[in-house]
Amino acid sequence: MNKCLVTKLSGVVSNNKLAKIGELAFPLDESITSIGYGSNADATLRIADGTFEDGSNSKFVNLSEWETALNFSSKKDAILFVPNKKDITIFSANASKSYNAPFDISELKYMKSLKYISINQNTGVYGDIASIPPTVISLGLSDTSVSGDIQSLETMPQDILLDNTRVYGDVSTRMGNTQRISAKNVLGLHGDLSKFGTEVAEEKTLFVSSPSSFTWSERPVSAVILALEDCNLGNYVDKMLQDQANCKASTASNPSSWYKLISVKGTRTSASDAAVATLQQKGYTVSVTPA
Repeated sequence: MNKCLVTKLSGVVSNNKLAKIGELAFPLDESITSIGYGSNADATLRIADGTFEDGSNSKFVNLSEWETALNFSSKKDAILFVPNKKDITIFSANASKSYNAPFDISELKYMKSLKYISINQNTGVYGDIASIPPTVISLGLSDTSVSGDIQSLETMPQDILLDNTRVYGDVSTRMGNTQRISAKNVLGLHGDLSKFGTEVAEEKTLFVSSPSSFTWSERPVSAVILALEDCNLGNYVDKMLQDQANCKASTASNPSSWYKLISVKGTRTSASDAAVATLQQKGYTVSVTPA
């Protein structure tokens, strides 16, 4: 009969940069000005190699569904630890400039209550967009190294910001309830833009993308006019303008100017002159640049 020797080592681990079970470990940087945080439960957050604005390295946050701004000072390699990541509803990192602090977004898949995520200007953020939990309604990962097929998202968020990322895929399907996509300098997106945002509850929709090329089939008259910026529609420009002229104008109160802009690349002919005039009467600015 084989025998084994079991030993127990006494002592404690003193490394304050190790995450505890259930904690979100998020790397900080001198470029980050504040962290936005919300949760379904009270929590005590802590920082390794940094302090909160009161000079302490821990902070108690009362139960709050809405965002609490956390200001701090840190060294380049500081780490923020947030307990009970399954209860986090809001998480954002606000930076004054671009920085590089490695963070794998696969950590987000364990955040089962997450609704709003905004981690921008961090080229060290990486991973597959498929890791985003289906509870998220506002997704901001611009200026990161995130990649993957946009159709791998289990549920499409209402608001998607993916400027300067490596995301790709078809935007023709499952986008009816999405209100906004911004994907500047994203090469891999494609599809039929007439299908985008056709079922949004709030009547304002925007699609920003450059330099991808898109198509246009037919937009239902029940849909709101789709604001477009830097989208290459090639020979579909006339059809797009004719369809949009028959759609509903945005009724959102004080809509931002970009929700009243249709700026595309492609070929327009006199066949859409009447459509342009109608759109202008509805308060829209139309601009077509030859592709």
